[in-house]
Amino acid sequence: MRNEEGPRRIDVLRYGEPPDIAYRGVEAGDGDVVVEAHETELRRQSWKRGSVGVIGVALAVGYSVFILNAPIIGLVAGGLLLAVFVYAQRQNRPPCPEVVERNMQLERACAEYDLTPDEVSRDAVQQRGE
Repeated sequence: MRNEEGPRRIDVLRYGEPPDIAYRGVEAGDGDVVVEAHETELRRQSWKRGSVGVIGVALAVGYSVFILNAPIIGLVAGGLLLAVFVYAQRQNRPPCPEVVERNMQLERACAEYDLTPDEVSRDAVQQRGE
């Protein structure tokens, strides 16, 4: 993706929310690849946590209905567990990076976003096998 004839170009990504914002640069054109990879990983983790929550609720309800013979207690416990899992999942979701600049000159990006040329990653290019 690098243009050998002109200055090096990058995409700038913003990680985090105020006041803890961090910027990172990747090769131009790879910003969307990095964001998509993060979104895919977050969806996968969310699905895993949701599955564990559903299993926990099912075990609580099943135990109280079939072992304790107390279906009301099972429904209440299952509802409380479900509320805890939903609340925890919303509170613990890490923010996904966002592309704030595309195809920006490296020198300008370093000046505007307090980056150093060494911090610019080529991982997205290497992951795609280019």
